[in-house]
Amino acid sequence: MKITLLNPRSSGLVIWADAISWQGFYANDAKLFLRRDKTQPEKFTNHQFGNLPEALMAKLLAEFITITGGIFSAKISFANVTTAIDNREHINLEHDTLIRLATIALKILNISIDDTRLVPDGPCWKTELYLKL
Repeated sequence: MKITLLNPRSSGLVIWADAISWQGFYANDAKLFLRRDKTQPEKFTNHQFGNLPEALMAKLLAEFITITGGIFSAKISFANVTTAIDNREHINLEHDTLIRLATIALKILNISIDDTRLVPDGPCWKTELYLKL
């Protein structure tokens, strides 16, 4: 499988691409990881935000979105928010954190969120964001 490294960003965000997805990580926090499906770019298939301040995480998410094609669908989703067997408190915490970060990131891109949903997705939960474009 061919992997293409996109130009490293001055922000420290590193993005590479293979045949099926774009992936990104942050040079200063190995726990930050993002993956977006190339065939369905409205789907973020993996995310882990690390231990960075929320404003920085949101900025890096906005940069990742921009570099990997932007937003052109009125609905985006983040898969694997938690597993289905996690306790409800943890599920809600992860969902709420994701919404908070996505709200800030999308605001940077001049996009607002109209509605959100936490949806069962096989053995996991996913967060769906309905956007005002």
